[in-house]
Amino acid sequence: MPKAKEFAKRIDGLAHVHRLRIISVLKQNSGKDMYLSEIAKKTHLSRGLCKIHMKKLEDSGFVTSKIRLAGHDSARALRYYSLKDFKILLSPDGIVREVSRRG
Repeated sequence: MPKAKEFAKRIDGLAHVHRLRIISVLKQNSGKDMYLSEIAKKTHLSRGLCKIHMKKLEDSGFVTSKIRLAGHDSARALRYYSLKDFKILLSPDGIVREVSRRG
């Protein structure tokens, strides 16, 4: 994928108020992983809507997820999310750097 399209996809991952709130909640959680229901409660979103936004954030490279069993003797699995560290410079020079970077 050309660099400009990759960069646009990444920026699009941030282009929603709910996703910005999710990033804020994950950051304020001191870097600890959170499961979907926790994130939904803290952002006042339904679990379904939160899941859609988490998928977009994961596809855009801002969060990662992993599945863990809820307890030692539980068959229930929970998907935990963590925020990846990132820095995006939105300026004309920053955009030039991002879209002309070698992969």
